[in-house]
Amino acid sequence: MSISIPAKRQSGFSMLEVLIAILVLAIGLLGVSAMQLSSLKVNQGAYYRSQAVMVASEVLDRLRANRDAYLGGAYDGADTSGIVPGAQACVTDAAGCTDAAQASQDIREWAAYFNDLAGVGNSFRPLLPGGRVQVVRDVLTNNVTVTVSWGQETWTGGVRQAGTAQYQLVVRI
Repeated sequence: MSISIPAKRQSGFSMLEVLIAILVLAIGLLGVSAMQLSSLKVNQGAYYRSQAVMVASEVLDRLRANRDAYLGGAYDGADTSGIVPGAQACVTDAAGCTDAAQASQDIREWAAYFNDLAGVGNSFRPLLPGGRVQVVRDVLTNNVTVTVSWGQETWTGGVRQAGTAQYQLVVRI
């Protein structure tokens, strides 16, 4: 009588299968992290654009509120990257400001979004990096062009490049 010994049946995983599974998982995690990084870049750009829309809307609101100064040319060529007007004392005065003084104060407050006018120092964070507001009036049509620009990085072919983005509104006041 012969006794046959059954062949051992394999149970569990071999080392090669485990290594392949870990490799597939690692590649998947790299893909997920790359998507997360790309998402963060796009979200930052969207945040900057929304801040620019808010600033441009505020500029237009102030131009409408001080229409006489606007029509008189007090805002013509306003640029927050240039010389910023000093603080107007009339802001706290009960009598208020003249139209021209209010225009100077408006330009100063727009510049304060992007420049450390209060002397805060290292803790100052601009609303937009390298931000700038420009106001240009067409005297023939009374159209005003408000341009908000800021520094924004772009990635082309895996290479980081400094760039400038802008938001522009053209409105008749």
